[in-house]
Amino acid sequence: MNQPFTAEIKLKSSKERGYFDQLVDAVVRPPRQIYDLPKLGPTTMLVNKLLIYREDFVVLSRQQNLKLQCSIYSPVYLKDKARPCIIYLHGNSSSRLESSCYANMLAQEGMSLVNFDFGGCGISDGQYVSLGWYEKEDFLNILKYIKQKFPLLGPFGVWGRSMGAVTAIMAAAEYTELKTLVLDSPFSNLKQLCIDIGDNFHVPTIGVRFVFYLLRKRVRKLVRYDPKNINTMLYIRKLSSHCAAYFVRASSDKMIGKNHIEDLYDAFKGEKYIFTFLGDHNAPRPIEAYQGIIRFFAARLNKNNEIQKINLSRKSSGKSHKIEKGYKSERSNESDLNYDESDDENAKKLNNEQYITEMKKPQLLNAFLSDSDIDSQHSLDEDLQEHDLPQFQDIKTKLS
Repeated sequence: MNQPFTAEIKLKSSKERGYFDQLVDAVVRPPRQIYDLPKLGPTTMLVNKLLIYREDFVVLSRQQNLKLQCSIYSPVYLKDKARPCIIYLHGNSSSRLESSCYANMLAQEGMSLVNFDFGGCGISDGQYVSLGWYEKEDFLNILKYIKQKFPLLGPFGVWGRSMGAVTAIMAAAEYTELKTLVLDSPFSNLKQLCIDIGDNFHVPTIGVRFVFYLLRKRVRKLVRYDPKNINTMLYIRKLSSHCAAYFVRASSDKMIGKNHIEDLYDAFKGEKYIFTFLGDHNAPRPIEAYQGIIRFFAARLNKNNEIQKINLSRKSSGKSHKIEKGYKSERSNESDLNYDESDDENAKKLNNEQYITEMKKPQLLNAFLSDSDIDSQHSLDEDLQEHDLPQFQDIKTKLS
């Protein structure tokens, strides 16, 4: 469903660096994904009988100092109509390339996609990342811009991964209109994350705390923010009970441990779901995860929308799914040992599944975890006639 992309990964410096310098780089200057604009693909795509167009734009952020490179993908037939919009927030070593392939999935549900490179990432300006601190400002500046330039967009959903998921939580705590969140592998607290990573390497906690103190001093000097303030738990507790969140976690994530997702899930007061799959932090997400995410957005954002151009007929995928009423963390349910992410063999014993799904509302099972046959009732010829734009000439030629 998703085509893999390739991009050049560049490090800040090729010279040898000490362990502490490498730690600082991991926080503020991880490997950067550099790419050429053609990697984004054509500005017009034909997918499942739908024309999808891309428009690139630039937004100034961080006191007008950085130019952020952004894109919007929309179904052509909805170009002049109100429609929901999903804004994707990538991880710290990634870029908007990560999410461009999601545009076709969202378009089938009548939604647009906005993605962009954070400052210090991809081909946007900037040298450093801040694991959510300045990224929140980037995101909110872009949201303000697209609401002005594309007034027909909305309501908005946010889809964040790793650093992007942390940014989504921090932004939603400040901007209350953001009520629909997909949170893929966020960490609950940067200090705790450093302690957990130290534990993985058998570093005494007191040693990690001292290193974190030195890290704070260096980061404050380089990037002018305090890593101690990246405490996602404080922000998620501020979210309204009217918010809804779809959590995604990897069962063997050695970077962001299960305790981070557990803590955030437990602290979230609104409607919530969690999807666990076998794999590590950077493993490709299974198709069932994407199905759940898209249905989650559609159920939340399309329910009051008048878009009726696409008819969705659902059929059973033929797979069995493990469903739990009201997911509970291991801390509150001793019988939940089968979900121990440190033991993939236990997970595989559950109906011999390759993934596990726990949901709060079982009645949404069919909507979230079924395959869908998408039949567009909208005429492709109508699209081509109504939008006689130069970038569509190649598609017209191929179809004639």
